[in-house]
Amino acid sequence: LGIGTTSPVYALVVNAGNDMTAHFKNDADRARLMLSDNDTDGFLIVQNSKMSVGLNNSVHANNLTLLDGHIGIGTTSPSTNYPITIAKSESDEYDTAAYARAMLRLENTNTDATQPHNLIHFRLEKNGGDGFLGFIAGGSTNEEHFVLGNQVDGEVLRVASGGNIGIGTVAPTVALEISGSGNLSSRARFMKAGGKVLQLGADRDTSSVPYIGAESNHAFDIITNNTQRVRVDASGNVGIGTV
Repeated sequence: LGIGTTSPVYALVVNAGNDMTAHFKNDADRARLMLSDNDTDGFLIVQNSKMSVGLNNSVHANNLTLLDGHIGIGTTSPSTNYPITIAKSESDEYDTAAYARAMLRLENTNTDATQPHNLIHFRLEKNGGDGFLGFIAGGSTNEEHFVLGNQVDGEVLRVASGGNIGIGTVAPTVALEISGSGNLSSRARFMKAGGKVLQLGADRDTSSVPYIGAESNHAFDIITNNTQRVRVDASGNVGIGTV
C-alpha cells in the first residue's frame, strides 16, 4: 500500500512530502503503538508526559523511559538532575566478583587489537578540556590496567594489574610509585588542617638528594612500634629518646 507514492516497495509506504509523515492520536490519557514479529511484541507508549519504549505495553520500569529530555533505565521516574538515571535493585552483597552485577557494562568486542581499551571520555566545552578514565589491556592474558588522564598530560594515574598504583609511570613496581622529570612532579605531600605538612621526594630545589621531612615550621619524628625514637625540631636540633 502506498500513500503519497505510486511505487511502494513495502507493505506500507507513506510519503507525506514534509517532515510530519504521520500523526497517531488517542484522546484518552495513553496512546500505544505495537510492533510484532513471530514471537515478540514491542511497544511505544506515551502517557503522563512520558514516552516509554520496550517489551511492556505500559510505562514500565523494564522499558526505556523518556521524561522532558531525561532518560530512565530501570525506572519510570528519571531524575531531572541528571541526563540518565539507571536504577537497579541489587540484593547481593559486594564481593570480589561483584563486577558481574554492576549497574552498567561497557564492552569492547575487538579481539584483534594489540592493546584494546575501554575508556569513558569527559569534555568541558567551555575550556575545551578532555579527560578519560577506563580499562586498557596489558601484554598478557588477564592483565588489565585502570587508567586516568587528560588531553594535555596524557595518562596521569594507573592502577596496574596486581594493584600497584603509578603516578607519572605506566609500570609501577611497588604499591605506590611516583615518577616525574622535575623535582615537583616526583614529590608527595601530606597536609593537615592547621598547616602541618609532611613532604617526601626524590629531589629538592636546593639539593639533588632524596629527602623526607616537615615542610612546615613543625618538628618531625621518626617512630618505631608507634613510639617516637628520633625528633628533629623546627630549628633542626636532633633529639634521640627525648622530645
